[in-house]
Amino acid sequence: MAYGRKHQKINMKKTFVKLFITILIIIFSISALTFSIKGAGSNPLSYQTKKDTRVGGPFEASNSSARYALTESIVKNKSLFLNEKLAKFSSPDVVEYKGKYLSIFTPGISFIGVPFYMIGDFFGIPQLSAYYSNIIFAVINIILIAFIVKRLNQNFYAGLLAGFVFAFATNAFPYALTYTQHILSTTIILLAIITALGKRSAFKNILFGGLFGLGVLVDFPNAFLMLPIGIYILSNHITKESLKEKISLKIKLSILTVLIGIIPFAGVFGWYNYQTTGSFTKIAQSIGRSDAFSQNLPPHVSASVPEAIVEKKESGFSLPFRTRAQLNGFYILLVSNERSWIFYSPIILLGIWGFWILYKKNNKKNFAVLSAGIILMDIVLYSMFGDPWGGWAFGPRYLIPAAAILSIGIGELVNSYKKNIFFFILFIGLFVYSVSVTTLGALTTVSIPPKVEALNLPSHIPYTYEYNIQLLNTGFSGSLFYNLYFESIINAKTYTLIIAGAIITMGILLYMLAIFQKNMVASPSTESSQKTSRLFKILRSKNQEDKENV
Repeated sequence: MAYGRKHQKINMKKTFVKLFITILIIIFSISALTFSIKGAGSNPLSYQTKKDTRVGGPFEASNSSARYALTESIVKNKSLFLNEKLAKFSSPDVVEYKGKYLSIFTPGISFIGVPFYMIGDFFGIPQLSAYYSNIIFAVINIILIAFIVKRLNQNFYAGLLAGFVFAFATNAFPYALTYTQHILSTTIILLAIITALGKRSAFKNILFGGLFGLGVLVDFPNAFLMLPIGIYILSNHITKESLKEKISLKIKLSILTVLIGIIPFAGVFGWYNYQTTGSFTKIAQSIGRSDAFSQNLPPHVSASVPEAIVEKKESGFSLPFRTRAQLNGFYILLVSNERSWIFYSPIILLGIWGFWILYKKNNKKNFAVLSAGIILMDIVLYSMFGDPWGGWAFGPRYLIPAAAILSIGIGELVNSYKKNIFFFILFIGLFVYSVSVTTLGALTTVSIPPKVEALNLPSHIPYTYEYNIQLLNTGFSGSLFYNLYFESIINAKTYTLIIAGAIITMGILLYMLAIFQKNMVASPSTESSQKTSRLFKILRSKNQEDKENV
């Protein structure tokens, strides 16, 4: 009894330590993102009412401003359509249909931002508050990745480190400061993976269905990215029976409960389409972008077609997936210095090694295959896309969900090689480089032109993160807090080094915690079983000696 109470107290203490460190990481992450959030130093705060699309500001990219315009129209104008001012602000991501303007994007992000906008509007900071929704989801992603890694190898701190790597050592960092779909899409996909783990139940099926429906409402390609999860869940409802020379397959009808989760969000999407296009199934992307305001586009806004699911043709419409352009898409996303992980966040490639370790474990093989399916679906889908660059973007923004999955592999890899000095050197080297690059994007601009556009610009702009370095060298920073409070104290370079240095330091501390995880989480059940095993060995040895004596 005393032994049990003692270890119960020890476990409670360890649980408290875990909770404390988790809260510390949450506070640190929110702080780092808050001190990086975009804005200009002015009183009252810029961008809250003025539609300024300058480089480095929250409205520098139309994929943010078009979604924000819909949020503002819903709150201020009580309309799903955009007036001429908001349509011009959204260009080129705006559709003109039957004399009315609407956002080309699916409305999920705009809908979710409505309550945040309303709260912020009460305090005079609607833009800042609406954008803050993405920061909340960015922090949630850290916890979700930590949870999945812990399910795989019981190393909670390796999981926190993996989530931290995704949040700050990939381009998820700068895009957490935008009003785009990438961060929330990642949250939805991670939650969907969690619903696929363990035994199936009607509740899990309904939850997956709801996540699938929400995912499509947020961004249509999420239907493809979540397809491997859906197939995996379906396979768990199929049983195979061999009867003599016949094989029969049986499907459990409980799989139909997935539809219960999908229907409400499909209803919302259908209602939105009917209100804007007059059809439950006709989406804005099928109409095509309006060129009514093309002459008013600022020079840093790309007129490419980054996120349309369909593009307008002279007759009908077609999907913008071009197999003939796939090799070039692979090059852009995986190898080139314009967008690839190799140049922007090479640490994420360690996740491939981690998943190979998982694949070799029989009880983890299915998870490794499922994860590989999502990653490959993401890469293959956007390698065929008409615009694999993602317009004027920072790094491979389309691959942010794949980066989150690869981060789970990093958690497994850290747990396996955490005490290997050579791995530690490799990990820290890649971590420092990746954080340094992504911090540049977060604190300057996410609008970097593709090479094909940069070479034809009237004034030269680099097509790599060299552009971010140039901006920083001129003393430019897009950080609201720097521009408000620190510009007169320190230069932009120093501020960037402080943010990056703090992130790197926290990452190293998490690595240290991951090393000592085994000693920190020994459970009484494990220890008692080990003691019992040793006791049985002693008894067997003694019995053997007694027999020999006889």
